[in-house]
Amino acid sequence: MPPTRRCLKDTDLWQAPSSIPGGLDISLQRRLHNDKENHMKSIELIQRKAPEPIRRKRVAAYCRISMETERMNHSLSAQVSHYNKLIQSNPLWQFAGVYTDDGVSGTSTNRPGLQALLDKCDRDEIDIILTKSISRFARNTLDLLSVVRSLREKNIEVRFEKENINSLTTDGELMLTLLASFAQEESRSISENVKWGTVKRFRQGIPNGRYRIYGYRWKSKTELEINEAEAGQIREIVSDYLSGISMTEIAKRLNKRNIPSSYGKRWHDSTIRQMLTNTVYTGVLVMQKAYSPGVGLHSARNTGALPMYVIEEHHEPIIDKTTFERIRDMIRTRSELGFRVISNIRQYLTCFSGVIKCGCCGRTFVHTRKVSRATGKIKDDVWICSSKKHARSKDTPPCPSCRIPSYKLRGMAAEVLGLNEMDDDVFTEKIERITVFGDRNLEFTFRDGRKETRHFELTGHKDCWTEEYRKEHGEKLRQYHIRQREARKNAEQDS
Repeated sequence: MPPTRRCLKDTDLWQAPSSIPGGLDISLQRRLHNDKENHMKSIELIQRKAPEPIRRKRVAAYCRISMETERMNHSLSAQVSHYNKLIQSNPLWQFAGVYTDDGVSGTSTNRPGLQALLDKCDRDEIDIILTKSISRFARNTLDLLSVVRSLREKNIEVRFEKENINSLTTDGELMLTLLASFAQEESRSISENVKWGTVKRFRQGIPNGRYRIYGYRWKSKTELEINEAEAGQIREIVSDYLSGISMTEIAKRLNKRNIPSSYGKRWHDSTIRQMLTNTVYTGVLVMQKAYSPGVGLHSARNTGALPMYVIEEHHEPIIDKTTFERIRDMIRTRSELGFRVISNIRQYLTCFSGVIKCGCCGRTFVHTRKVSRATGKIKDDVWICSSKKHARSKDTPPCPSCRIPSYKLRGMAAEVLGLNEMDDDVFTEKIERITVFGDRNLEFTFRDGRKETRHFELTGHKDCWTEEYRKEHGEKLRQYHIRQREARKNAEQDS
């Protein structure tokens, strides 16, 4: 009988060597035993992960109308209601608000609703913006692309429903550029049509709307009548100015009496100036005094670019034309003298007033003084270029002209005239003009044509440091140190 053959399994090899026929080599037994242990350690249980919750998109909408009419306001409310329902009915969206601009042009991005929406985007609180069409979002191609590109950098999507455009897609910007150009051209065409209609009304003697005019009220589309309460204030302003009170002082007095200006705001010297130079108060209506240079640009003053339309004796005047011409002459004279916005109380008129001219900018030098509130003494008494005193813009470079101390000016004037002491009457009789150059040179022009030049140096406090001033300053320092010692003693006693 042939011998029985049995196949060895893995389990047999892991058994004790005595149970295996013929036995195994000891090294093989150890290796098989180690393999068994390694095989058992490599088994682990991987648990099933729970599905992550889906993050909802934060969605906002933007609506705009350009005209404040009942029909348009109804359209705006319909848009707001539509987007409220659309966003809140989508389970994958989270409502982030509806932003609106009522009666605001789309040719500029300076819109309260749009700016509030963009501010929220900057704070990373919005993922998607919905809007009806490109023209509702912006009518200026550059503004539209600038805003959309800025939002795309923040990974914020803008959806235009009418055009079916998504700003995050590859062909979105191309379509936006083309359609925004059409919207801009449409806006320009509307603007030209509006301008044509306005000019046509001007030719017929019809003003462009019933704008607010202080002292008058509109009786009809073309007729003005006097508002007696406001007209009384205008007559008072005219009387004060002709009596020598400045525009600044008049504005201060009106504000102290709590009298509101045209739109219920405070009075300013510019408001008074505009009122005193406005021909409407003489019964003359001038139309097209301002115009719009282009779509999205601010209106500009018409200085001859377009024709103006004048209607004489259009309404009853508040100021007669003779008085109006007197006011114009007085404003021109004060402007030449450099006293445009300074009240008479602070004008310090001398023989030098209106005579000193700046050789750098051509403006008139003005007299300015600083008086100590504590002592009532004059701390600073100088002449400076009016362009420095009445600087209007920080972007305008300052005039390089120097300041002239009054005592220096009087000393040089007396020297030029050959006098031991300054005489104002002699100066007025002989000197026509003084021109100041940046290197502290003064050119005196006599009425007979002669010219003399004088140079001066700024010595600071050296000239005023007299023996009397030195004693006064020393006494102030002594009293100051006495107060300091007493204060320290009191503090030590309290502690």
